[in-house]
Amino acid sequence: MKNVYYERYLDKKLKRYMNVFGAVSVGGPRWCGKTTTCKQIANTYMYIDSEKKKMYSEQTMFDIYSFLEGNKPMLLDEWQELPILWDGVRRMVDESGGVPGQYILTGSVIIDRKSYSHSGNGRIGDLYMTTMSLYESKDSTGDVSLESLFNGEDVPFKKSKHTIDDIMHFVCRGGWPASLQYENKEDCVPFIKYILRTILAAYIDFEERVDYVDEKVAAINLVRNAVDNKLGKFTKRDMMELVPSLGKATIENMLKQLTEDGYIERHGKGKSTFYVKK
Repeated sequence: MKNVYYERYLDKKLKRYMNVFGAVSVGGPRWCGKTTTCKQIANTYMYIDSEKKKMYSEQTMFDIYSFLEGNKPMLLDEWQELPILWDGVRRMVDESGGVPGQYILTGSVIIDRKSYSHSGNGRIGDLYMTTMSLYESKDSTGDVSLESLFNGEDVPFKKSKHTIDDIMHFVCRGGWPASLQYENKEDCVPFIKYILRTILAAYIDFEERVDYVDEKVAAINLVRNAVDNKLGKFTKRDMMELVPSLGKATIENMLKQLTEDGYIERHGKGKSTFYVKK
């Protein structure tokens, strides 16, 4: 089993962005290599979705700016698990006067931008990473440019060293970095099946979510259902995470209405505010 780093197209682009922006956000599908690529230039990295998530959550709520101190560049992997990190990074970049190359944020899901208060424009650059091309996986020499072909340019004829069986293997294997580490072609089959099952599950979940939204359930019912499924006390931010289809102002209004209706009780003030179901 091989375990080596394959250079990616994003390597140079990431470095360029880090020379321009105070922070860079790198999105893309899971297992496409975001974390491994970003770790090549990071001096500090934290896995936000790890077993330390609860501790990280408490630290960021207490003092997010101390949490973001450290040897730069700092990689915050799966940062969307704690959306407050986005605004914290943006503020740290502002406070530093816009010094470039301080933070890298990686995430594998589409983020609801209502979950944080600032777009990050001018402070946080956006990049997107895909799975590996055949050139990146070293299965192609790159002598023939598909871009040139589509642009109608004259491209010199090159004979591939690969057989039809090889091409079929590349198509079925895909460009997931983890699938390149196996010496035997058959060894990657379980991984491929796992990926396909994951994609299928994601599409099923997506379809259910779309059907749920299509029902056009009233906002108050969405929040009430979220309250019913939440154990113990909860905050406005909890509701924003549980009902991402609703904006911050709508969540606030629904919580106020449920409080006035006697469905929930409000405790505390300001940032310490939390709710409990009666």
